[in-house]
Amino acid sequence: LARALEGARRQAEAIELYRAVLEAAPEFLQAHYRLARLYRASDQAGLSAVHLERFSTLHAAHQKETRAEGRHVARLNRGWSLLREGRVEQALALFRELPPGPESLRGLAEALHRSGDRDGARRAIEVLLEADPERFDLRLLLDQWRLEEGP
Repeated sequence: LARALEGARRQAEAIELYRAVLEAAPEFLQAHYRLARLYRASDQAGLSAVHLERFSTLHAAHQKETRAEGRHVARLNRGWSLLREGRVEQALALFRELPPGPESLRGLAEALHRSGDRDGARRAIEVLLEADPERFDLRLLLDQWRLEEGP
């Protein structure tokens, strides 16, 4: 709505709406950016600078998080590649280094299972199930592993 108000050249209303947005979501970086532009256009350089600085800070943090998430995903993918290549010990070491989370614990469980540590693999899956009991794929995996092991 604020963008539409901007387009309709109703800058004062757009500014008020962006301010309301920031009251509800102070980390919403696009609202800071748009406010900085609107304040600059209305010769309010001080307010423009405040919001531009906040936008820059939030944007830098967002970029850092995005890079960290990308590295994490790349490491997860590398672990799964290692497992597909049969390099179980390397995959196991990589998954153990990753911060605990659903995908890294799932990879760890698979690597533990393939390395012969069935109890460790089951424990990793059980931790995941405690966090998300609706993961039927994990319940099926546990059942499959139990069937493979026999009575």
